[in-house]
Amino acid sequence: MEAINRLVATGITHGKTIGRFGTNDPVKRGEFAVMVARLSDPALSPPSSYSDLLSTQGGLTMKAEKENNRLLFDSAVRLTLIHTADFNYIYNRIYILEKKQGNQWLEIKYNNGLSFFADMLAVEAGKSQEVTISFDQFKTLMTPGKYRVRHTFYPSKNGTVKERAFIAAEFTITE
Repeated sequence: MEAINRLVATGITHGKTIGRFGTNDPVKRGEFAVMVARLSDPALSPPSSYSDLLSTQGGLTMKAEKENNRLLFDSAVRLTLIHTADFNYIYNRIYILEKKQGNQWLEIKYNNGLSFFADMLAVEAGKSQEVTISFDQFKTLMTPGKYRVRHTFYPSKNGTVKERAFIAAEFTITE
């Protein structure tokens, strides 16, 4: 009964009627498909520990190539990193994609089995870089709404790591 209560509380499934869940009823394919889709919904992810983030910090800017992406035509978001400071930033390859639900940002999980290199990349001082984040890397089907890609960058000054830059690029997806 505890498992059923958790599924109902998170919105994955609902009872047949008020007061009747139908625990012993067979599950139809359509009902099962709806439950699987709800399981991969970003709304089931815990809220981001980052509320509003700037797109620029410490001389580093991250912006989406297009503010508005069309669901049927865009399969990725293209980002530009613009670095104006006089030192390098280092970072890993894993960008975090989040969707706005109400007043919270919720992380969209990567597909299982997706692997990333463990190396650190650099954004050199005074240079720009292009990055493409493909939507098919994520478990959830993209739906219309407000999204952001966020990342943490580590400034490297004279071989030491100092204050980090937490930045995000926001964009929307429409029909």
